[in-house]
Amino acid sequence: MARSATTPVRLTSAQERDYRLSRHGLLGGSEALASIAAVADTTFGLHAARQSSPWVALRSRIPSFEAAHLRALLVAERQLVRIRCMRQTLHILPLPLATTAHRATLHQRLSPCRAKLRALSASERSLRAFSARVRSHVASGPVPYRDLQLAAAPSGRARDVALARLSIKWLWEAGELVHVDLSPSLHHEHRAFALTEQFCPTVEFKANEPEVELAREQLVLHHIRRFGPVAVGDIAWWSGLGPTVVRRAIERLGSDLVSVRVDGIADELFASADSVDGLVASKSVEPSHVALLAHEDPSLKGYFTTRHRYVADDHYALLFNQIGEARASIMVGGVAIGTWSFSRRSGRTSHKLFQPIPRSTEEAVHDRLADMESFLGTEPVLA
Repeated sequence: MARSATTPVRLTSAQERDYRLSRHGLLGGSEALASIAAVADTTFGLHAARQSSPWVALRSRIPSFEAAHLRALLVAERQLVRIRCMRQTLHILPLPLATTAHRATLHQRLSPCRAKLRALSASERSLRAFSARVRSHVASGPVPYRDLQLAAAPSGRARDVALARLSIKWLWEAGELVHVDLSPSLHHEHRAFALTEQFCPTVEFKANEPEVELAREQLVLHHIRRFGPVAVGDIAWWSGLGPTVVRRAIERLGSDLVSVRVDGIADELFASADSVDGLVASKSVEPSHVALLAHEDPSLKGYFTTRHRYVADDHYALLFNQIGEARASIMVGGVAIGTWSFSRRSGRTSHKLFQPIPRSTEEAVHDRLADMESFLGTEPVLA
């Protein structure tokens, strides 16, 4: 794996931290990240497994962001799309990136569907019949999930309902259906589905085997460009492709990449060749700089084997929950020093620091929390 013919780019941990936060729009003042689409691109999507996470991630990076802006891009303007891709997890992505991510991770999502079909002792012919009912029912526009399920399995028999659900899932995972959230609030989901060819006519998710292989290589390159310097283990975990696929892609990418060494990180890291000037020009994050990150924020999810770059070992279990999800966090100087949460019931934020911080920095934390509380509190909490 070592690129012996090339002298590695050497960085201090302060330089790496400054470059990473600036790249992801967390330092502010970047006109290039003033739009929702730009943030979704540079963070390789907004992690959307938790309903509020994409909105919080955007508010953390765009002070003027309002929830209606994202809803418009998803439902009215359709410049972004919500899909399951890396590690079978929901992301909101710009359309070009969505195509790459969808194709590269197709097998990750269809294999469980096939396993479910076998568990139901059902034939592919039965699945096709239920899928045809689903397609017919969404022909005129988005249909809420429960209505779609009822239309595909009007009998209500348990096995029919299971096949109806599987057919919806199969069509979504295969790219024939697209997910549409019709909720008027970021606190709730009103899941619906539409035909991809109607709702997003410029997107082509279907792909043959050579296109899937190319998409995997592109996925690796895109990840390195947006999260580099990264280790093979970071990319393999984030993408779900596995180390062997990632190593092959890195070898094929050749001169598009450079080897990087960062103080305090033992792994060989990789960055895109066109990022070198920005990396070496980076200096250090202001020690009192404060940022609030969403639950499973993309700036944390892009790393795995090198996660210690942004959290002290003693605080690792405080930042990540029992299943390894990154809690909504408070970063000071580019390091996670606490967690925060929002209660829909009370409309208030609360937080917990891992360590003492200067009073002036704590005041900045309270200011950020107050802004997020105001932002989240304006959205309706539906009965």
